[in-house]
Amino acid sequence: MCATARSPESCVGKLLVGLGSSIRMSRSDEGPADLAELLATVDRASLPDGWEGGEAFQSGGGMPMREFTNEEAHLQVSYSPSNPNLSVGLYTIVYDDQYGVWIQDEELATRNGETDAEQFAAAIDLMQER
Repeated sequence: MCATARSPESCVGKLLVGLGSSIRMSRSDEGPADLAELLATVDRASLPDGWEGGEAFQSGGGMPMREFTNEEAHLQVSYSPSNPNLSVGLYTIVYDDQYGVWIQDEELATRNGETDAEQFAAAIDLMQER
């Protein structure tokens, strides 16, 4: 039992918070880079033609994500800048009329990167291949 805990539940809460901090500490605490900074790392002023998006946002699971969409080609590239264990993926997308959103359908290709900048470079490569 935790030395400062009054109940087992509060001890578990402290343990989970501690684990979360340890996991976050495995990557940069600065958070995802600004999109303009990432474009500069790959010597680009903008995304490849037809592609939009890329600003980091919090997913429903609380994990930062980046999504780049080419609606005309029905393609999307996405990755999590906070988790190098997840690949950068290129997906076909379909439009869901009921909810008014694009939904990932089939995975076409993946790349890996250890940092947000490396993952971004991999995302650019995937966009240029299509």
